[in-house]
Amino acid sequence: MNRTATSPPNARCTLVIAAAGYGKTETLHRWLRGHRASWHSAVVPDLGDEDVAVLDDLAAVPAAELRAFVERAAPKTRLMLVSRLPLPGLAAVPGLRMIGPADLALPPARVAAILREQYGVHDANLARRVHGLTAGWPALVHLTGARLVTAAPTPAELLPASIAGPGTAPFGFVETEVLAPFEPGTRRLLRAIAHLGPVSAGLCRALGVDSPEPALDLLLRTGLLVPTHNTAARPHDDPRWAPTYRLVPLVAEVVRTRWPLSEAKRHRLLRDAAGWYERMRMIGAAVTARRHAADHSGFLRVLREHGREGIAEGSAAAVGDAIRSLPPASRDRELRLLLGQALTVTGHYDEALATFAADADRLDAGLAWRLGTVHYLRARPHAAIETFERVELPEVEGVDEAMLHASHALARWMIGDLARSGELSERALAVAGRGDDTAAAAMAHTALAMHATLSGDPVANAEHYERALGLAERAGDIVQISRVRANRAGLLLNEGGYPEALAEALAAAALAETCDAMAVLPVALCNAGEALTLLGRIEEASDLFGYAVSLYQRLGSAKVAYPLLGLADIHHWRGQHQLARAAYEEAVRIAEPTGDLQALVPALSGLALVLCREDPGTAKRLATRAATMATGRRAARALIVRGWVAVLSGDLECAAGMAGEAADLARRHRDKPAVAQALELHAAIDPAQAAHALAEAATTWQVTGATLHVDRLRAMRGRLPDSNAADRIEGRAAAERLRGAGIRLISPLAPEPPQVSISTLGRFEVVVNGVTLPPSAWQSRKARDLLRILLSRRGRMTGREEIAESLWPGEDSGRVGHRLSVALSVLRSVLDPDRRAATDHFIRASPGAVALDTSRVTIDVEDFLEEAEHGLRLGKHGRAVLAGVERHYTGDFLEDEPYEEWAVATRELARATYLRVVRALAQLAVEAGDVDEAIRWLLRILDLSPYDEQPHLDLVRVLSDGGRHGEARRAYQRYAAAMRAIGVAPSRPPAAGDRARPDGAGP
Repeated sequence: MNRTATSPPNARCTLVIAAAGYGKTETLHRWLRGHRASWHSAVVPDLGDEDVAVLDDLAAVPAAELRAFVERAAPKTRLMLVSRLPLPGLAAVPGLRMIGPADLALPPARVAAILREQYGVHDANLARRVHGLTAGWPALVHLTGARLVTAAPTPAELLPASIAGPGTAPFGFVETEVLAPFEPGTRRLLRAIAHLGPVSAGLCRALGVDSPEPALDLLLRTGLLVPTHNTAARPHDDPRWAPTYRLVPLVAEVVRTRWPLSEAKRHRLLRDAAGWYERMRMIGAAVTARRHAADHSGFLRVLREHGREGIAEGSAAAVGDAIRSLPPASRDRELRLLLGQALTVTGHYDEALATFAADADRLDAGLAWRLGTVHYLRARPHAAIETFERVELPEVEGVDEAMLHASHALARWMIGDLARSGELSERALAVAGRGDDTAAAAMAHTALAMHATLSGDPVANAEHYERALGLAERAGDIVQISRVRANRAGLLLNEGGYPEALAEALAAAALAETCDAMAVLPVALCNAGEALTLLGRIEEASDLFGYAVSLYQRLGSAKVAYPLLGLADIHHWRGQHQLARAAYEEAVRIAEPTGDLQALVPALSGLALVLCREDPGTAKRLATRAATMATGRRAARALIVRGWVAVLSGDLECAAGMAGEAADLARRHRDKPAVAQALELHAAIDPAQAAHALAEAATTWQVTGATLHVDRLRAMRGRLPDSNAADRIEGRAAAERLRGAGIRLISPLAPEPPQVSISTLGRFEVVVNGVTLPPSAWQSRKARDLLRILLSRRGRMTGREEIAESLWPGEDSGRVGHRLSVALSVLRSVLDPDRRAATDHFIRASPGAVALDTSRVTIDVEDFLEEAEHGLRLGKHGRAVLAGVERHYTGDFLEDEPYEEWAVATRELARATYLRVVRALAQLAVEAGDVDEAIRWLLRILDLSPYDEQPHLDLVRVLSDGGRHGEARRAYQRYAAAMRAIGVAPSRPPAAGDRARPDGAGP
């Protein structure tokens, strides 16, 4: 994910450097929405009192002048400097924040979403290739998307030339906007490295380039070079280790066309580079370079000697392409096994099976673990197990046998076979240890870690993943590294470490993307999506799950059930009942035939929750089945679902048993999310303890960072009958955040929120069942006026005669009694158009009086008054609460009825309360030394009450104390004029240092 897209940096000075088209300006506009910002181009300006100043296109400004400008700028003004090229002389600026291409580039899931939504490209594999070709460079992504709309379908190897060939928009953009600013020396370097794979300063020097570091640094900082995955695969104590980079492929395509090399020079360049790659053990790059240099014998030698190492380092695609380039008749068994393994890693499962089929009559351990792994990755564990068990192992143990046992253990884990999974994992570790093979040992520890999730041993789970990761890193096995990190993200999810899980999953996904590890990528995406969902970042999560679904569908894997579960959960949170049901049912349909319990159990549980209201019998059967099959961590959560189904059917004794058993399991597994879920279930079982249980559950979720659940529980607690004002206010704020995230509050403890929401502050508006009522919905204006009168009475019973006189002044009381009954009937039908509630649900009536039941509707003025009183009681601790209250006052009560006497009392109460809030905010700002904030609130008071003497004097005092004497003098002149206008002699100007009175009262 791009790291800076959601919020602006807080540094005093931010420097944004990237080539054209990286979205620098767009990102700044997104960051600065709502800020007072000035924009300047190609000049160093004189600044006023801006919050933020943006300076763009500064390459021509002398470094000394720019540095001096930054140093003399006011401390309160945040500076954002933007340039296509690095700006010298700023590195030593204190607190400087650097934003570069890596921060601005689009992540793969976002690229896929853009291509799908804006250009109609739904092919996930094509979206992946576009991300690879553009490295997420925003302008190149959009130019490529537009090109794909009009270009004919093209084979993968010809795609770069089709997108960025001469005459295309991408070619023109790169040539004129990207390459033009560079000096001739940098262009010569570009001309050479455009033909190579990974590049580094060492490679450039080996090719005869003197002092390449400055040019490479320039290309890296502007985004033409991007890091390769080998820096993550090689341990830093390896003497051959050095960071390597690659030219963005579409840029390389344009460079090769714009500044071509002769064939002889290109072959010589590639052979020289291949020799360096081999010495550095960069196998994929060596194979590709020798192949493109027409060195047939050379690339065959590298494949036979180091092909397996090349796959492990993340070059499966290069190894596979090289072997595919050979005629099938020239591929012996060794090369076929290597090709099949490369195809498996890159997700070409059908082709891998066809490749392995050529040797199926000689099924040894080496072929069996590779063949069985394909079945496992397609979520066909029984086919994998059948393959593994056909092998008769030789007496001599080896690496292939260790891999066979570990792969077999994973298939047993998938079907929940605890005993065999553990036994096979231990055998794999023992065999790998005797052979001293780090890659096989890493695989064995991964199997042991996954077994620990079934046996309920979180300590062993973490320890085995740690060992697996260390071994994979020692072996330089990037595919294993990405797999272990993706799995470790799952462990962190189970324990409730959502921010940590997200970081780990995104790191795994980035590794998997760069090395085409399709066996790992969608797993990492699913784990990242789950973390994002619970952190409240629903749209991002939906993107990742959708991307994972399309990848699994292309792979032909039944593991597509996993991202479907993620999407189903999101639909459920959003209240999209039918979409959630369909996704859960699809996940069950996919997982059931394969026997994959790791997907089937949560699918059955989710479906049970969705159906528990409309079909409790089916829900009970599904929940019972899930709980019966569940093992390890999934058992606690399945029991909780079974408990909810019992609650909704009225069987509280069964529900209590499920909650207690689930809580015990959750504590044993260190499963904080399940502990919180069990507490929520207890709240439903015992209403007397509901408030305490919900508070404890919210605190538990808060530790995990799951803002979605924290807000959900706070909203529910605020709706409990015994909630206090603070709980209700906090609950309303939480519910508002949930609505903003598109989340619907669903729980037996939280009955459907009031169907009616009424706005009275400023514009009068009534919303019924989420739809704003137009004037035509009222049928009668008198029914609408009746509601306004009842709102002004704030829930108090009001005599029918008094209401009738307000609606039909001066008319005979006998005649208007019937009219009032009709108006009441119309009002009830407007508020409850489907007549689902009792007659007195909204309107309480007796023979002599009528009232609106304010507990059954949401009324903004009532919420405002309650929240204001709460914030004022908090005193100096209430500043944040009061600021939120102030925002909710959007106008006077029923200001479109300015002359109706019945509205006056509530209008004056609301206005007076608002003034108390603003006075309190002004005083708190003064005490905090926040001059600008204090001035803002004092001016707001004077806007509403221009003849109120004390705010005038407070404003003069605050301006004087802040050294703003000219403004203070003008403020005093306005005060004196206002006092003279009402015949009051102005007081003397306040002396420096005089304090405003805490209550804002006059002298």
